[in-house]
Amino acid sequence: MQPERRVVRWLKHAFAIESAESFQITPEERAAAEKLLRAIVRRGLGTPALLMLESSRPLNFLASQFLLFVGPVAELIFDRATYHTFVGLLERRGSVEYLSARLEALLHEPAGPPEAGSEDAKKEPSS
Repeated sequence: MQPERRVVRWLKHAFAIESAESFQITPEERAAAEKLLRAIVRRGLGTPALLMLESSRPLNFLASQFLLFVGPVAELIFDRATYHTFVGLLERRGSVEYLSARLEALLHEPAGPPEAGSEDAKKEPSS
């Protein structure tokens, strides 16, 4: 093969970006996203999180790089492996669509019975 053709073929794929349609989530990424999204919904922050997620859609790669930058501090709060799995998820195209759809599904999920240790479970029913 001629060297020029090899260079042209390399350049075609050197800056290729995966399409959002080809996005496939791994089980580890699914577990990390589910854990984070459920914590967001449990705290009543689902709608603001969805708004932020949708408005920052074009910047998801930059956001993932920022999360890597603040990683040492975030690892004081979050499990390191889960945190890095989530950051890796954000680096890929299609992740915002997945997270938005999953967050919407969690927001529309009916609330289950209150947890045994919660304040709602300790209240006595009114007669």
